[in-house]
Amino acid sequence: MIYNSTTRQFYRNILGSLLCLAFILLIGGCGDSSDKGPAEQAGEKIDKAIKEGTASMKDAMDKTGSAVNDAAENAGQMTKEAMEGAEKKMGEMSEAVKETTEEAVKSAEKMVDESTK
Repeated sequence: MIYNSTTRQFYRNILGSLLCLAFILLIGGCGDSSDKGPAEQAGEKIDKAIKEGTASMKDAMDKTGSAVNDAAENAGQMTKEAMEGAEKKMGEMSEAVKETTEEAVKSAEKMVDESTK
C-alpha cells in the first residue's frame, strides 16, 4: 500500500485523537460509581465510532490500493499486447514491401528485355 505524507498525517491525527480520548476517559473513569454516567456512555460510543471508522478507512485504502495495482497490471498487459500486435503488423508490412519490390524488379527486368529485342 502506498503511504504518503497526507496519509501519515491522517494516521498521526487519529492516533493523537485516540490518545487524548483515552486519557480523558481514564481521568473521567476514576469515580467509585459502578454505574456509567452520560459522559462515559458517550465516550464508549465515540470509541466504537472511531474503531469502526478506522476499520472502514483501512478497508477503503486497501481496496483503493488493490484497484491501483490491478489497473497498473492491466495497463502493462495491454501495452505488451499492443507491442506484440505492432511487431506482427510491421512484419506483415515488411513482407508486403519485399514482395512488391520483387515484383517491381521483375517488371523492370522484363521491360529491359523487351526493349533490347
